[in-house]
Amino acid sequence: MIDKMKDDELVELFFSEHKFEIEDNGFSQRVIQSLPQSSWRANRIWTVVCSLAAMALFVVEGGFKWIQMLYYSMMGNTAGWIASFHIHAPSLHTVLIAYIGILSLICVGCYNIYLSVAKK
Repeated sequence: MIDKMKDDELVELFFSEHKFEIEDNGFSQRVIQSLPQSSWRANRIWTVVCSLAAMALFVVEGGFKWIQMLYYSMMGNTAGWIASFHIHAPSLHTVLIAYIGILSLICVGCYNIYLSVAKK
């Protein structure tokens, strides 16, 4: 790991010392201006047509009912999940789930800290 970091630092140092920029002299702007406008218009028209078709399909297939069903399902699952925790008389299962959840968060946090320090 240390050798890899040293190699990365050496490569970064090499490229920072040997960095050069090629002058554009307006080349990019001339290329953009020389592109045909018809392709830009066709792209915009195609985007609008596809968006309208997607909205029509959503309405025809009952998309609003699907979203409503998904919402009710999520709310029911959330309510069931909350109801499964017995705060007044915690069972071993509840304590174990809470412990695993907290341990997972700590592990992920430590790993993120390690990655941020390793990048520096």
